[in-house]
Amino acid sequence: MLTTQRMPVLWLLVLGVGELSGCATVSGPRNPTDPWESYNRTMYKINDTLDKAVLKPVAQGYKKVVPQCVRTGVNNFFGNLGDVAVTVNDVFQGKFGQAGSDAGRVAT
Repeated sequence: MLTTQRMPVLWLLVLGVGELSGCATVSGPRNPTDPWESYNRTMYKINDTLDKAVLKPVAQGYKKVVPQCVRTGVNNFFGNLGDVAVTVNDVFQGKFGQAGSDAGRVAT
């Protein structure tokens, strides 16, 4: 089981693998319409492998262990964080009425 102390290490590992994969090459001629082809293929393989090996089992374990009411609370918390960004965006666009409405939704 992943602990909160190990999560930063996992993310650093994921970022490190992603950085190193940028040096990968694809055999054969390069596609002139897609200059990022080798990078894209490598990143897809890394993401797909990481998803199957780590992220999917962690998500399934989370769903199995954590009760629905707690998962709903976590979802609402992160939804409210998103609403904070929306509120700031509304202010930058001069939509002060909408910003007040969004801020009220976060506050309640």
